Amino acid sequence: MSITYPSRVYREKEVMDLWNKHNEHYPFLMRKDRSHLPVESRGEGIYLLAFDGEQAVGYTGWVDKDDHFKTAGVEVLPEYRDKKVAARLMVKRTEKFTKPTVAVFNNPASGWSNHWKSRGWLTVDQAAGQIDQSILDAYSRFKRTTLVYVPDGMTKAWNILCPVTDEEVLKFEEM
Repeated sequence: MSITYPSRVYREKEVMDLWNKHNEHYPFLMRKDRSHLPVESRGEGIYLLAFDGEQAVGYTGWVDKDDHFKTAGVEVLPEYRDKKVAARLMVKRTEKFTKPTVAVFNNPASGWSNHWKSRGWLTVDQAAGQIDQSILDAYSRFKRTTLVYVPDGMTKAWNILCPVTDEEVLKFEEM
């Protein structure tokens, strides 16, 4: 097993086709068809994929909301979990962020949010004044589980100088 992480960005339809080709037990649905998603999370996603050979084994994405990005989760096939796939995809995704990015976490555990805060993500209160207030207002009902990434020079430099360690990855995947 040799997992690869292409830098190529895939459109949502491409991901659905590639993912569903080999993963019939874990189908990928277009975001517009996921009724459980709040309206803030809908919209066509842009994705990074992880492959084992020709099989897509993991993905993570984001939605371009014009003035910001909204993260679109991460998924890894069960047999590839605990192999750092999710964490590596999420680190690669963060490298793609060129404008403020909002993440609403499904898992509000403090360890989870503390991990991302250590990577430069901010609480909504910390982000106030750094990005357009209308962006923060759009996610106000999720304030408790929302973090914001502002891709300034300091944050990008921090992520280059202090890359995610294997220990962090393993701890992150256990959450």
